[in-house]
Amino acid sequence: MGAFRGDRLQKLRRKRGYASQEQLAEALTRRRNLHLQGDTDAPVISQQLVSWWETGNVEPGVENVLVIAQLLEASLDFLYGLTNEPDEYLVPTSPTDDMWNRLERAARQQDISEILQLLAAVTKRGENASVPR
Repeated sequence: MGAFRGDRLQKLRRKRGYASQEQLAEALTRRRNLHLQGDTDAPVISQQLVSWWETGNVEPGVENVLVIAQLLEASLDFLYGLTNEPDEYLVPTSPTDDMWNRLERAARQQDISEILQLLAAVTKRGENASVPR
C-alpha cells in the first residue's frame, strides 16, 4: 500500500464542508469516540494533528484512517492514492453511521429541515431506523 495522501485529506475536508482543520478535528474526535462507545479517555484529535496529516509530516494510525474514511465518505484506496475516485471501494457504514454523516452535514450547512427530518425518523423508529432520503 502507498503512503497516506495528506493532500487528498485536505481536498476532501474542504469538499465535505469542513472549512477549517479544527472543525474536522472536532468531528473526527466525536466520531471516533462514538465508535469507542463513549470512551472519554481517548485522546482528542487536535487541529495540529490534522495539519500534520495534511502536510504529510505524520501518517494517521489505522483507527483514525478508518474514521476519516467514514466521516469524509471516501475509500481507503483514495486516501492512499491507489484510485482517483473518492467513492470507489468505500468503507461500509452502518445505518447509524450514515445517519450521523447526514446529520453532521446538515448541521454544517445549517439545514434545519433536514436536521428535523433526521431527528424525527430516529425518534419515531429508534436509532437503527431507516432514514428517508
